[in-house]
Amino acid sequence: MTFRKPTQVLTKTLFVAACVIAGCGEMAWNRDSEMATDPQRARMDARTVLLQSVHSSDPLIRTHAVEAIGRTLGDQEGRILLQGLADPAVSVQYAAAMAAGDIAYRPAGPRLVEIVKDPHSDQRVVSAAIYALHRMGSDAYTGQLAVLLHSEFDEGRAAAAAVMGKMGEPSAIGPLRSMLVDEKTPAVRLAIVESLTRLGDSASAQMLESYAKQYFLDLRLAVIPTIGELHVPGAQRILRQLLRNAKNPPRVRVAAAGAMGTLGMYANDGYQMAQSALENPDALLREFYGDKHAVSDVERSSLQQLAALALGKMGNQKALAVLHPFLQEDDPAVRVAAAMAVLQLLSPQQPLTPVADEPAPTPAPDETPSPARRLPRIQSSGGMDELEEK
Repeated sequence: MTFRKPTQVLTKTLFVAACVIAGCGEMAWNRDSEMATDPQRARMDARTVLLQSVHSSDPLIRTHAVEAIGRTLGDQEGRILLQGLADPAVSVQYAAAMAAGDIAYRPAGPRLVEIVKDPHSDQRVVSAAIYALHRMGSDAYTGQLAVLLHSEFDEGRAAAAAVMGKMGEPSAIGPLRSMLVDEKTPAVRLAIVESLTRLGDSASAQMLESYAKQYFLDLRLAVIPTIGELHVPGAQRILRQLLRNAKNPPRVRVAAAGAMGTLGMYANDGYQMAQSALENPDALLREFYGDKHAVSDVERSSLQQLAALALGKMGNQKALAVLHPFLQEDDPAVRVAAAMAVLQLLSPQQPLTPVADEPAPTPAPDETPSPARRLPRIQSSGGMDELEEK
């Protein structure tokens, strides 16, 4: 998955007016219609949500939509990626460049070269553009990553490290290991460890498990999907423990359920957890943190987005009936997450392996619940700081 700071992707506050601006009222279905579970209708509605969301006035919603389009619609909507590369928001440009690289969208090549050559381009976007060009067969600018890897800009270093892992060049292992020795910023260290894991470094793969059990919720949520995506050793055990330990916060458990889907495993309790988190987020959060816990819009939105995305990874078609109504949700970030999940469910998937139900494990001493902690905001050079923490 593309590099994201610890609360960047699909975790933004409500922007209720986005639905009006995007014209959601023109969608030809309603929450109670039997047509809501029809696959073709669901596909059309989900696609409509994403194409409308790229015009949101909120740059984070545009970012979410561009990333979702890259993952689900691909070059069918390549024009959206070209549009994203010219967006005024750094986060949108980054998402578009990474998506263009993931699908090797060649029409974006000339614009990507312009970004790399422009001295005013944001370092994160330059790294993403270099990655995309590499995926298209051009390594003319790959050498610049060595410079970006030693930038004074934290996000610049993290982005360079992330794309070096995605490029799959074993020669990057040495520089990344050396960088890890002196790196102090947690989010940058995690980006390096993830990249080293992608490149086959076994010690880094083991470190991912420790990140999944750390105190900071943001870092845990960042690393859990990677454990499933990269099939790290012991991934099934790690994710099953995270899901079934009731001492873990709801967002951790839901993220683990989704990562198990990525791993190719299906658990009934994970599905039920994700469905409850999407449909009744406040109840789930108060059950964990206490009846007096004041659920914030950001906390609710984050949990619902994680739940929608988890359902999209599980390959269970009955989730369409759960997800489809949320394409009308007031929260535009939840709409985008639900749309992405619907399209993932409707894409060809390998059968998932069922996981036998087991009693919840006794919580370990280091897995006591902790409130969500946000890492200090990292200020970017040139005043560009639109990428939120993930």
